[in-house]
Amino acid sequence: MNYKSLIFLSVVLSLPLTVSANSTSPNPIFSNEAFVAPLFQIQQAADASEIITFSEFPIGTSITNQYEDIGIIFGGSGSFITSDGANPTSPVLSGSPIFQGNITGQFVEPGTGESTVVESFTFNAGYFDEFGSTRIEWFDPDGKKLGQRINSQLGIEQLTFEGGNIASWKIGIVESEPSGYAIDNVSFVPIGPSILFREKSGDDKDGTWGLFVDEIPGFDHVGFHIGNKVYEAHPGYLSGTYVSADGEESISMSQINAVQSQHSRETFEHDSMSSGSTPVIDFEEIPVEEQLATKMRDAIETVQGATFQFINFSNIDGIQTTLSPSAQKGGDNTFTCVGLVEWAAEQAGHNEGGGFINNNFESFLFPDPRVITFPPELIEVPLLSPQLLNYAMKGQNLLQGVNQWVQGLFDPVDFILVDPLGRKIGYTQATGHVNEIPNAFYSGDGGVEQFLIPNPIPGIYNIVLEGVNDDVFTAISANGTSTGFHGFLSNGEQKEQTLFVEPKAGTGGDVDGDGDVDDDDIQALIPQLNRFTDGLGNPGDIDGDGLLSENDLALLTELVNLLGLTEVDIDILPESQTNPINLKSKGVIPVVILGSEAFDIESIDIESLEFGPSGAFPKHSIGGHKEDVNGDGLMDLVSHYPMQEAGIVAGDMEACVSAITIQGQKITGCDQINVK
Repeated sequence: MNYKSLIFLSVVLSLPLTVSANSTSPNPIFSNEAFVAPLFQIQQAADASEIITFSEFPIGTSITNQYEDIGIIFGGSGSFITSDGANPTSPVLSGSPIFQGNITGQFVEPGTGESTVVESFTFNAGYFDEFGSTRIEWFDPDGKKLGQRINSQLGIEQLTFEGGNIASWKIGIVESEPSGYAIDNVSFVPIGPSILFREKSGDDKDGTWGLFVDEIPGFDHVGFHIGNKVYEAHPGYLSGTYVSADGEESISMSQINAVQSQHSRETFEHDSMSSGSTPVIDFEEIPVEEQLATKMRDAIETVQGATFQFINFSNIDGIQTTLSPSAQKGGDNTFTCVGLVEWAAEQAGHNEGGGFINNNFESFLFPDPRVITFPPELIEVPLLSPQLLNYAMKGQNLLQGVNQWVQGLFDPVDFILVDPLGRKIGYTQATGHVNEIPNAFYSGDGGVEQFLIPNPIPGIYNIVLEGVNDDVFTAISANGTSTGFHGFLSNGEQKEQTLFVEPKAGTGGDVDGDGDVDDDDIQALIPQLNRFTDGLGNPGDIDGDGLLSENDLALLTELVNLLGLTEVDIDILPESQTNPINLKSKGVIPVVILGSEAFDIESIDIESLEFGPSGAFPKHSIGGHKEDVNGDGLMDLVSHYPMQEAGIVAGDMEACVSAITIQGQKITGCDQINVK
């Protein structure tokens, strides 16, 4: 049956219809322009799959697996075909009760019914008489929500969902939509070119993330698939004939330590010389747009034969040298598996040359904890890994326009990181794997662990390290500020650290978008309550469930209280009454934070001290010394800040110091200055 021709006939004949007894709107508005043009767009865009019009079966038919041979199984609350007088392409698919129930879709392999993923899917939904009444969610093979949208139009709305790795979806009413909704004209685009992620059993894995054992948890190998050929950087497969899981494909493989393209997609996934067994324990496929894929292939073919970059995890220098993004992405004509894929995406101009992963997330600079110098000697902490690439490709919409983030590397040590609201991420033997922070990436337990939290809530983050009887290196950064540890921790020995994450525009809790989190954000959230967000990562969605709720309001109120600013008294140049500032001075400026009955200077987190418009840090590593400067019997904190780093300019009338207490309270104090 020619479904595309059938759709055109349905549109032409149904436009003059009047509203029947079954209708998703009491007063629908029809027009040729409103419905004919969108459906022609569907026909042109859906060449890769048939369009389901629900005219293939009689009205009243319960729908479950009738479209399995096309690649989708429908479910929900009793989905069935019905007429809809408000939809000019009737019949439609409705849930139960009619026009009120949820509808779900699960993508499957035609003929086998096995679960699969698609690049994108499209359908028409409505007739909507209210904005924001109906929510659509879509999920990956593990059931993790990839995204959500709410209807943004009245009438029949054509909805398209892209991004790949989509295994299923669900649509349902979440607000008032009295006459209900239905769906029609369902189509989807199967995966073509793609990035393949593979995880094998055993400590040696692919031999790609350590000389002897795999050190990084999660996926241990990545390949780029186009035209049934897999491009990859690999240290060398054993020579032999590799077969697909069903035994229908076979590839003769040579042992090559290089960028290569020997595998087919099916033999890469199975990775075995026997169709009956495979060492692969996890596999995912994320699509790549055809034009981008062609450019990536062209780039990779220019480096065919470049050798594999082995990783040295024996010490910090080895990690920095062999795992740095530059080393993984062609430095010395060597590539890791993930480095090759990311390099190809950059060469193809994806995201203006940034590739799949924002460069800020691939590594960060960190003061070397092994040496004490001023200014500190910086080392590069590398984070580029297959698991990070998988996260970035799945969360590409979430990671766009991120202004603040927290990221870290731990080698080898267990840890638990706790955000200002008490939510945790990490692993210890006592807690197991924990990831309570919405939208966060955590690699899982391993020799080298990493995490990334995009647009985090601001405030004090507490990190508890737990030793595994080894030398430890940790580095945690929040877009400019950092903390870390280097030293030996015995088995079960704990070390605590803190990191203050500054608010920035769009971060968690910054509902009004002004770059801070305060009472104004609470007032901005209240009118939005009981609404579903159009996508993930909304600043007001503190609990990350996609609904702006009373729980979010309570969490935001708690956060604002934690971040409340406390003013303290300070004295700049305590030996002077006029506080003269010489802008040409190469020396330091003494600043005293005065203790009082209401404020104990012992509560100050010394590492958080900053002075002046540029936020200069104290010159001395200890932050300052305690002294009763004003003779009131209470201890004060005296710190010295480099003049040339404070950012004071001609015309400034005052300068301020800021810090965070160990309880997470922000403090600030200002004093008059006389700039010379």
